[in-house]
Amino acid sequence: MADTPASEIPASDVIAPIGRRLLYSLLSTSSLIALLSSAVMLWTDYRQGVADYDKALQQIRSSYQDSITYSLWNFDKRQLETLLQGVSNFPGVVYVQLDHDGTVLHSIGDLYRKSDQRLVIPLQYQNVTGTTELGTLRVSQSYEVLYDTLTGRAADILISQFLLIFSVAVMLLLIVHRLIARRLQRMADWASTFSLENPDLELQVDRPGDPRDELSYVAAAINDMRTTLQEDLRLREQEYDQRKQLQHQLAMAVDNAALGFCRYDLSQDAFHCNNHFATQIGSNESDIENLRQPMEFFLSCITGPEAERQVERIRQLLQGHQVRLHDSFRMLDKQQKERFFDISLQVIRYQDNRPEQVLICMIDRSKELKAREQLQQMRQQLEQEVVRQTHELHESNQELQRQLNDQQREVQRLRSGRQPHYMQTICALIAEDIQQWQSIHQLPAVQQWQEFFALDLYQNRTSLDLCAWLRQQFEQWQNDYGLQADLHIPFSLLVQENPAIPQFILRTLLLSAAQNKEQNSGNPVPLSLHVWVREDHLEARLTLPDTHWTVAPDAHAFRLCQALCGLRYDAELSHRQQEQQQIIHLILPLASA
Repeated sequence: MADTPASEIPASDVIAPIGRRLLYSLLSTSSLIALLSSAVMLWTDYRQGVADYDKALQQIRSSYQDSITYSLWNFDKRQLETLLQGVSNFPGVVYVQLDHDGTVLHSIGDLYRKSDQRLVIPLQYQNVTGTTELGTLRVSQSYEVLYDTLTGRAADILISQFLLIFSVAVMLLLIVHRLIARRLQRMADWASTFSLENPDLELQVDRPGDPRDELSYVAAAINDMRTTLQEDLRLREQEYDQRKQLQHQLAMAVDNAALGFCRYDLSQDAFHCNNHFATQIGSNESDIENLRQPMEFFLSCITGPEAERQVERIRQLLQGHQVRLHDSFRMLDKQQKERFFDISLQVIRYQDNRPEQVLICMIDRSKELKAREQLQQMRQQLEQEVVRQTHELHESNQELQRQLNDQQREVQRLRSGRQPHYMQTICALIAEDIQQWQSIHQLPAVQQWQEFFALDLYQNRTSLDLCAWLRQQFEQWQNDYGLQADLHIPFSLLVQENPAIPQFILRTLLLSAAQNKEQNSGNPVPLSLHVWVREDHLEARLTLPDTHWTVAPDAHAFRLCQALCGLRYDAELSHRQQEQQQIIHLILPLASA
């Protein structure tokens, strides 16, 4: 029926498939839902019934166990039969048996009926003498009544659900036929008669006074589409007229813009070009169109370092491996002068998957390229001049940076020389020593202060290789004072300093070790010196044995060296004792050095 026009299909046949599909879908879906809901309700009833049966067994255990035990103990046969009859009246109980050591004492019910659940209750009597086993109560329970009840309930539910579903499906089918199928038939009739020859035919699916719905909106959208189609047809007619006029204007623009235009026919191996194209390759239109193998002539005019690659790319396009090619070409004209063109080749027609016609467009860029080469030369000269001036500025900047670093170090030295804290420390030390000199006249302290005041803290700075100077000093002190030094220092470190100042600091710190030379019975005094150069500071560590260095951290000699390092270098001098070693630690900013 899919190949039959809609106008030839009877209304009943058009509606019937929709009605049948809707009816089948509704019946199948509703039936599935009804079955699922019925299954849920039956399962719930089943679980409730089983729970009631379990509750009945629990009630038998809690209510009848003691009574039956008492009656059995007292040999009350009538009371015992009454109790067993009461147990058999509980829901689902089909057989009750009272036995003792394999002997049936009493029983009620059908022993051979199917039992779904059994309850075994031991009967024991307790008194002051102990516990006596009287027997066992056995209760058999069957779910047959529950299954029969559930079967009847399932039949009632399914019949009521089917009647409800069928009635709803029939009413819905009538409504769909009234609201949808009949109006779709009107749309099909309109679509079979509509064409571009009669676009004024309007679609009507509603009767006067009918409420609007989605199909009404669809019909209104189709009518709007019909109106838009009419407008598009009118615009296309206008565009066609404008395109013809534009083609004429474009032809005039190509001639006025000196654009070389050529169409190459591969099947005829011929060029069809305008006057500009012929002039650009140094010929005229008639000669170009009468050329034999014109494409080979065109390719032979290509020159320059990229000629082979460009010719190969054009041949690839002619073989159908490319669709479009655009590049800058160097070509020789009729006077063998080199000229520059922007050339585009585009395949515009194929036959049997092979190019049949190729469009060639050429624009003469000789003047522009010459001006571009001149501009490139000027840019190169400008870049060279910029590089030269940049190099000069870089050297000037480095020189200024060196001067700035020197000025910063000088400012740091001047700033360090004006630190009042260290000056107060030195003054306090001088006052303490003067007070001691007045009482005990310690000559080493007097000599120490004389050496300190003899130092020039602001002048006589020279370029000094600190590492080489340290090696030389320790070699001399090894001979004079018996100091055996283990040096771990860099190979070379240049600083601007008066050698007398670091010499005074080292002599003051190592004075006690040197004075103890005679007490060591000629044994050398071992020490080690480590120097590290960090990113922004210099770090030094001096290690001596505890037995050879008796200067305490609060002694005048160490405090004087600490104040001098802070005053001179803005450095930190500290002391600590580790196991049996004395460690002197110095941190000195590189700007101060």
